Amino acid sequence: MLQQACDIQSHGDGEFNYQTLWVLDAEPHCGTAPYSYYWNVSYDGINYTVLSTQKRVFPYTIPKPPGNQKFGTVYLKLNIVDSQGKWVYLKKAISFSCM
Repeated sequence: MLQQACDIQSHGDGEFNYQTLWVLDAEPHCGTAPYSYYWNVSYDGINYTVLSTQKRVFPYTIPKPPGNQKFGTVYLKLNIVDSQGKWVYLKKAISFSCM
């Protein structure tokens, strides 16, 4: 397992709102390049869907939550695997509004 010397960073404009473009970034500081990145997203923190990217940095738009919810949470999960098969597992929850 890689040392957990990285974090999921998020960059956007203003508050976290749905349908706003955010750039997600995770940079490992250990292990051996090249790295593979496996991003997953969930609305309940249990059932995750694989995002169709294996890039370190990628744009992500938070979709509108189901129903008439005014607030929501997106749970991100990332597995980074280095060229030696060592890995690190990261999670981040982003709360957002639908205002």
